[in-house]
Amino acid sequence: METTPQSRENDFWYTDDKLRLMEHTLTKHRPWAEDVWDRRISLSSSLTKSARSPKEKKFRYGIFCYLGWLFWRARKAAATKHDISVPSADFLIHIVGNVSIEVDTLIPVARALCDSGQSVVVLFGTEKNVPAEITQQLRGVLVVPVSYDDFLGRLHGFFWRDVRENLLLMGRAFVCLFPLKGSVEAFWNRGVWWLHNLLEARAAERLWQQLLSQHRFKGVAVASEFAPGAEALCRLAKRNSWRVHHFLHGLPSLQETRGISTDVYCYSQADRDFFLRNGWSKNDVHALGHPRQCGLIPRIQKARASQPGEGGLRLLLASQPPSPGWFDSEEYEQTITAVLGAAAALGLTSDEFRMRLHPVESKEQFLRIAASRGLACPEQWFSRRPISEDLAWANVMITTFSTMAIEAAYADCLLIWLSFGPLRYEIREMLVENGYGRMARTKEDLSEMLAACRIPEQRVQLTDLFLVKARQLGIVNPGVASAIAKVMNTKQ
Repeated sequence: METTPQSRENDFWYTDDKLRLMEHTLTKHRPWAEDVWDRRISLSSSLTKSARSPKEKKFRYGIFCYLGWLFWRARKAAATKHDISVPSADFLIHIVGNVSIEVDTLIPVARALCDSGQSVVVLFGTEKNVPAEITQQLRGVLVVPVSYDDFLGRLHGFFWRDVRENLLLMGRAFVCLFPLKGSVEAFWNRGVWWLHNLLEARAAERLWQQLLSQHRFKGVAVASEFAPGAEALCRLAKRNSWRVHHFLHGLPSLQETRGISTDVYCYSQADRDFFLRNGWSKNDVHALGHPRQCGLIPRIQKARASQPGEGGLRLLLASQPPSPGWFDSEEYEQTITAVLGAAAALGLTSDEFRMRLHPVESKEQFLRIAASRGLACPEQWFSRRPISEDLAWANVMITTFSTMAIEAAYADCLLIWLSFGPLRYEIREMLVENGYGRMARTKEDLSEMLAACRIPEQRVQLTDLFLVKARQLGIVNPGVASAIAKVMNTKQ
């Protein structure tokens, strides 16, 4: 059946079901597409997303503009030599950069491994020196800074050969995926971003091979396997038979883990069931809770001025940006309208309501939608505070699918999921089925739930039940870091 270009493109946007279909299509072409199959994480993460950062938007000018920019960047990076030496250790941990979630995830793991008697080296991807507060947390752990330029510098001298080989790879991928609706537009609009990931991963593989060729690690740990530098490290680890321990970065999806991880560490037992349902071995998926809680819970407790059960309603919205073909603009507008409508119906003040926008979400778009629906949206509702401070303040959180839904349990907050359209996030539905949070599907549902939460006794009762479920699912686990270290020590 013929479709318009726009509908064809929308058909290729990422969902778990679409990834299963893409994998089924690639399977039919193996072994001809074996190397495409090996790169399916970067393939799906590149071709199924829109450009958000200025760097990504730059690539959309065209392949020749992009190649010229990258060649100039690689020559500039190669001119600056960095002396890097990686010492021997039992475990290697790769932190992509000074990003709080990745730092909070992997630093407790490194610390726990070190405390258990294992030697640990951390490759810390940063353009500058590693911050002092991080080196203090990693006392006793060897830290080696590795910058983005160290990867790009390895493109110099291999550039055109890499471009040729990766374009041939992309050509095979295009032929294999041509039957899928939207594939033509996906390659045309976002293929350059996949080429960039492939080139950067190839450069990173050369760097890791040079630095680690004489090493024999028991295992490596990453928090973003689909990032080119981390993917390259995982591929090298696989060739050397080192176990790959992948710590999930957010609420899980198949896209995040369809790579070469040996062991996957997830937030909860519901997440583990999700992976087991999709073909993972029960011995290789671990539901011990997220190590981020090791640092976040103390920060919440330090910032807390009053306990969650005290006082009236303190409502926090963890908003999420629209994502074409998945969480569409229409559903995004419905969510904003329902939340602001419920806030207006209950007469919530700035002492009762805060909104946290996602880092890539547009405040201007949010305000335009509110104005077009005739809804008030006072500026004082928007929070610019650290996550820990907002969690310390709140006693009820509402969100569509933010990872702050997990962090709500760290702060003893009641969780309400928002679902005002066709979005179906598989792991979110599984968490709700297991009793983790309540689901509001209409503005009336949300208003009714929030009205009940204004009654302290009802709110405390609902929160207590929610926290029981959080503990049963393994989401809240004070000993998570040491439990993870124990698993990693036995998985050698």
